[in-house]
This record gives sequence, structure tokens and C-alpha cells, in this order.
Amino acid sequence: MLDSKFSVALVGGGTIAPFHAQHLQSSLVLELIVIIDPFSLGERLAQKLGTSYFKSVSVLLQGLPDRQPDAHIVCVSSSLHTSVTQELLECAAPKEVLVEKPFSTDSKSGSNVVELARQTTHSHREHAAVDKDDLMEEGATIMLQFANGVVGTFIVSDNVASPRGWESATGDNPMFAKAGVPADSYRILRTKGTLSEPDNIL
Repeated sequence: MLDSKFSVALVGGGTIAPFHAQHLQSSLVLELIVIIDPFSLGERLAQKLGTSYFKSVSVLLQGLPDRQPDAHIVCVSSSLHTSVTQELLECAAPKEVLVEKPFSTDSKSGSNVVELARQTTHSHREHAAVDKDDLMEEGATIMLQFANGVVGTFIVSDNVASPRGWESATGDNPMFAKAGVPADSYRILRTKGTLSEPDNIL
């Protein structure tokens, strides 16, 4: 049994924030202690959950000088992920920063934050069903030519409807229809077996 829980701040109070809050409040080792959001949506969520609320990271640093969060979950709009994460790393010096996907909307800003994180703390994307370090953008196309001359085209996208998309496969976001049957979004291949997630089939 832990003497104290690992304290967590939610940065952003929008669509996905209540789902993070639900996981945090049901955890035996984590504790949601504050929501940071400049908008009224975040303030209302904090009131509903009975937790502290601050409009910005700088105000939080002044308002809770004796108890800063151990970790911050960044769940603001995608375009703000890197700028908010950078502010946290530079000002709050958290032990952990968890960033909602996509980690960044362009490679350059994402790489800059990763480099800053290497100098200060850990930066990664995490989900209750699987922990996975990643640097992701919304989509990409890849064309490969194999040794036998066959050409393959691969399309990777994080913003289209598919039963194998993470939100549909897990059903954790009501904005996306849940897949009617168990579906895998990721496969982790090892020499002694392969694990698919989030259906957890070995």
C-alpha cells in the first residue's frame, strides 16, 4: 500500500478530459488534484469533480506552491499540444508529462519538445489499455518497392472512421461509434508471441 497517491493535473477540460478524470478517480495509486484550463468548460468540469481549478500553469505555480502535481496530462486542442507541453517542461518541471495523441501536428515542433523532454523529464502518450511511447501526426502515405519489384502503398491515418481505429476499438470516446466486434489497432510482435491491442489477444 502506497503512503500517498501520485498526484496528477489535467491540462485542458474539453471533450476527452472527463474520460481521463474517470480513470484517475477510479485509480488506487493516482489522484486528480487540479484542472488547468483558461475556458469555462474546464472550470465547470473542476466544479463537477470537486477538484481545484486554475486558468494557467503560471497561476497554478503561484496557487499551489507547496503541492505541485507529480504528472500532467495534456489534453488540449491538438494544435496546442507542443506549445503547452513545452511550457510545462520549462516552468513546472513535472516528473511525468502524458500527451494526448497526436503528440504534435508537425514533425519539427514535436522533435523540439522531445529534445526538451530528454533534457528535463519523460514525455509520452499513455492510455489505460496500453502504454506506448510515440510521436504521431494525423496521417501519412508510404510507398515501398520490394526486391522482387512489387510496389506497395500504405496509408496511415488517425482521423478517419474505422473499426480498427483506437477510439472505435476501445469505445472510450462517445464521439466515435464502438466497433461491433473486438478489433485490434496495434500488434506488438516478439520472438515468442504476438500481442494485439486493445483486444488483448496473445
